[in-house]
This record gives sequence, C-alpha cells and structure tokens, in this order.
Amino acid sequence: MFQPSRFAGNQTRTPGVQAMVSYDWSGPAAGKVWGGLVHQGTSCSGTCTSQPFTANGMELGAKIGFGGAEAVVYGFQGKGLGLSTVGAQFLGGADAAGNRTDAKGYLAQVTYKITGDTKVGVNYGKNTDSDGALGAGNSIYSKGLTLGVYHTLNKYITLTGELNQERKDNLTTKEKNRSISLGGVLFF
Repeated sequence: MFQPSRFAGNQTRTPGVQAMVSYDWSGPAAGKVWGGLVHQGTSCSGTCTSQPFTANGMELGAKIGFGGAEAVVYGFQGKGLGLSTVGAQFLGGADAAGNRTDAKGYLAQVTYKITGDTKVGVNYGKNTDSDGALGAGNSIYSKGLTLGVYHTLNKYITLTGELNQERKDNLTTKEKNRSISLGGVLFF
C-alpha cells in the first residue's frame, strides 16, 4: 500500500495497492523472474483535469545468464497510469471525461562479458500510449535501440559508451534521433 497524494490537479484519497513477486535461482544458468501489479483510484477536489478514474497495471520480466552472456526481457501494460512515453505517474492518465489512457511496452536486452571487467550489449524497446488523454483512436509511440560497451573500474564506478537510435511518432510529428553517450555510472 502507498500513501495518497496530489498530482496534476487531481488527488488520490484512498491508499493504492502495489504487489511484487520474484524468484531467483543459481547454477550454470542463473536467473530471475518477476511480476508486479498496481491499482489506484483517483478523486477530484477543486479544479480537475479529468473526472475520477481507476488506474491499474501489471509488469512481467525475466533475466537469465549463462557463462558471460545475459538476457533480459520485460513487458508492461497499464490503464490510467499515465503516458508511458513521458514516464510520470498519472500524467495523461485519462481525458476530461475519465476515459483512461492505455499504455504498454517492452524491452529486450542481451549482453556479453568479453573480458573480466568489460561487457558489450544491445537492447531494444518500445512504449505505446493510446486513447484516453490522446483522444479515442489516437496513439503515440517511442522505440529505441542501444548498442553499448560497459567497463567496470571498481565496485563503485562503471564507464559507459553507447550508440543510441530513437524514433517517436506523436499525433502530429515523427522524430528520429541518433546520439552517442559517454559517461559513468556511480554505485553506492
């Protein structure tokens, strides 16, 4: 359960419910599977961006490793949780009449450790939002592909280099972006 809060002019007056389950295993093909659920009702006080609605969603994922290779698959689906292409909970969760926005997406990733401290990887993912706040029959999506090299300096710092390609289809525009990312990840 989590505490009610205010968001974008609307309010959640009753606690929401989240549940998560996971299972890990070890051995030559070590891995993990997980799943989660969320449910939250909204209400309105004062000026509101939409009529009250109920938001719910689910996620499923799996990770497996064998030798230096690892693979991860993940997917989610939600109704009323907000625009997955934006990533803010409840933002765009419904239209003014309370019709909920549908959101779904997936990610697949494969990495391979080429030396003790360096691995290469590729991942591909896509998010799609439709109806609700976008209007009946409308949808937008974002999809991306990343090729990366990751080198662990120590248990606190991993250096990263990535080549990214992203495409977004909005209601009125289509965008393509290519970028190179160089940096580091700090663990603490």
